[in-house]
Amino acid sequence: MPDIIFVYPRTLWDIKNVTTRLPLAALYIGSLLQEEGFSVQVIDQRTDERWPETLRAALDGPLAEAPLWVGISSMTGRQIYWGLQAAQIVRDARPSVPLVWGGVHPTILPDQTLSHPLVDLVAVGEGEQTALDLSRLLRGRDWIDLDQELGDIPGLVWRKGGSAVHNAPRPYTPMDELPLLDYGLVDVEQYILAEVPGERSLQITTSRGCPMRCGYCYLTVVPDGRRYRAESPERTVDRIERLMDLYTLNAIHIIDDEFFTQRKRARRVCELILERGIEVTLRTNCRIDYIDRMDLEDLRLFRRAGFKHLYLGAEAGNDRVLAL
Repeated sequence: MPDIIFVYPRTLWDIKNVTTRLPLAALYIGSLLQEEGFSVQVIDQRTDERWPETLRAALDGPLAEAPLWVGISSMTGRQIYWGLQAAQIVRDARPSVPLVWGGVHPTILPDQTLSHPLVDLVAVGEGEQTALDLSRLLRGRDWIDLDQELGDIPGLVWRKGGSAVHNAPRPYTPMDELPLLDYGLVDVEQYILAEVPGERSLQITTSRGCPMRCGYCYLTVVPDGRRYRAESPERTVDRIERLMDLYTLNAIHIIDDEFFTQRKRARRVCELILERGIEVTLRTNCRIDYIDRMDLEDLRLFRRAGFKHLYLGAEAGNDRVLAL
């Protein structure tokens, strides 16, 4: 039985090898936990049609071997429904195992999330270190009796006497200090996409956060969401090379909040790709005003390095707002 189980719920747009991207949050957290000696199982409802049986099997065993906790990640929308289905299975099989919710929706609405009976704890913001602190705390102990210790874990929201307790915010971890991802936690072939015919593409994140103030964006309300932080260009290119070699890829989709926030860094990533002779198709998001500030030399460099697709958001349909 694993020490920690992560469940990634279904969405409304799950098409195998078309829209099913890697559950990167679970991989980041799971990789850190495994590096620290905890065993981890990731159950992805999008790729496992028999996920209820898989989850029940992961929970089956002697009482003393119950998981320390079960984590559920959710965006706003239909994922909440499917996350609750998984939570109910855990509650029925292992009533004493805490259900920990994280992801965008619990982060922006922690009190509402915590009010549901199938939620015991909420991890707000980046979850790697919060998950590690919680796992260390719960090893061999009952979480119900740990009020004082729970209060010492930054980024955690929990109940005490029927009220929500918000711990201190969790400081972000520098990207270069995060572990290399353990892709053995999932069946990677389930997530290789062909975004154009003939491609084999996987997704990576190389930075977090965006300094802009778009009113519709969740980053404006999450801890450190507007603080841009990125891994070094060398680490980014090392990871691209590693992924391409491991899984015979010819394309990489960088799903950062905004890859081009630091043009100098973006240029260095491209220079290293060219210096190493890496032949790859790259795609990522990009703000239209960032492109407006790029010169022709930048654009030519990005294109030579492999950027063939930049996804531009329709920031507004109103000329006054666009001008502002």
